Amino acid sequence: MLGNPVTDDEIDTNSIVPFAHLKALISDELYESFMKNCKSEYLNPDQSNASCMEDILAIKECIGKLFTGQILEPLCKTISPKPIALKLDPRFLIADDTDILLSSPHVPRPWCRHFNYVYIYKWANDETVQDALHIRKGTKKHWERCNKTLAYSYNVKSSVDYHRNLTKKPYRALIFR
Repeated sequence: MLGNPVTDDEIDTNSIVPFAHLKALISDELYESFMKNCKSEYLNPDQSNASCMEDILAIKECIGKLFTGQILEPLCKTISPKPIALKLDPRFLIADDTDILLSSPHVPRPWCRHFNYVYIYKWANDETVQDALHIRKGTKKHWERCNKTLAYSYNVKSSVDYHRNLTKKPYRALIFR
């Protein structure tokens, strides 16, 4: 199973404009102008082509404030993986959040998916939760959502060959984005 993989930097980025057009986020005229002037190239457009650059600016104006991961949700500032660094608008937080999940009749507007991360730190670092999950004492002083200590390099530009390989095998494969 491949979940939310980057298929290919070039394919993914260049598919933004056709996707925006299919979802009626940009007009037919702008889409056709982009296709003609930019020749479908959104990732690496010809910088000297003024018409293409105008089209790209117009497209960015139309889709620039969208959350690309889920276009029906608001675009929110990304919350830091370190809870101490959180700088949230106080309107979105409740002073005594100990019973927020049980007592709050609704989530404050505008809701942002990333706001859920605020509470996961409190939950994952709670001693009773760690006991229930059978986490050995002393193995982790403080849980963090993103482990930045792993030496990881982002060197796979495309997973198309992996997709192709999986689909040629007699395996069942679920590939979603």
